[in-house]
Amino acid sequence: MGKKLYKGSFFKHFIIIYDPRQEGKVRHKLIDILFIAVAASICYCNEWLDMKDWATQNEEWLRQYLELPNGIPSWYTIKRVFDVIDPKQFEKCFAGWV
Repeated sequence: MGKKLYKGSFFKHFIIIYDPRQEGKVRHKLIDILFIAVAASICYCNEWLDMKDWATQNEEWLRQYLELPNGIPSWYTIKRVFDVIDPKQFEKCFAGWV
């Protein structure tokens, strides 16, 4: 599968979020995790495990927009990402998107 071109309003707004994770220890793209979490939240999945389960059930649809080179991230990976990104930066991106 060719490289996805992140097009669309969501990606334009959220691609700027700083990723503080250590290079070499990262298996999932930040933008993929953010997209999964926001899309799952829109579908009333507000717990980390629910987001992971939703993503697994909707993987085919997600792959239309995301590369997911290592598959769907675990619920713990989604949680850890939201523990380390700047919430103010996320809020600003989210507000700009909506």
